[in-house]
Amino acid sequence: MDLSVGVEFMLDISPDLYNEGVIYPQDQRSIDLAFDKELLPYELSPLERGLFFARERVEIPVGYMGIIGLRSTWARLGLIAPTTFARPGWEGHLTLEIFNANTANSIAIHEGDVIWEMNIVGAPYEASYEGRYQNQPPAVVLPKALRLLGF
Repeated sequence: MDLSVGVEFMLDISPDLYNEGVIYPQDQRSIDLAFDKELLPYELSPLERGLFFARERVEIPVGYMGIIGLRSTWARLGLIAPTTFARPGWEGHLTLEIFNANTANSIAIHEGDVIWEMNIVGAPYEASYEGRYQNQPPAVVLPKALRLLGF
């Protein structure tokens, strides 16, 4: 299944502007301050990264999982995207990261560009996803602060 870019995305902002350049995973405010909303089209500069959302709503059946990766054309231009997994029972619009590893050129990204593909495969377990990213809207969803463990 092809996945295309939605109209908005979140871009890392200058570390000078928040928390002395440190993101604290347990502090939602720290996470929120590290990103700034932008609209496409956009030229992703060398060594710049953003969080994008896929326009397509995804529904993963129980017993299956989605493996999301970058399409090879974009990788050959210099983009890198971490492999992402959609767990059994997950529904919503995926938020996906793109990093421009091309050190010489910006890469233009437009709404509707097909950047990722998702393969549906059998899952090694039957549990259905019930986590905090279920039913994401068609927008970038920033990371949720980690819950502190009791030690």
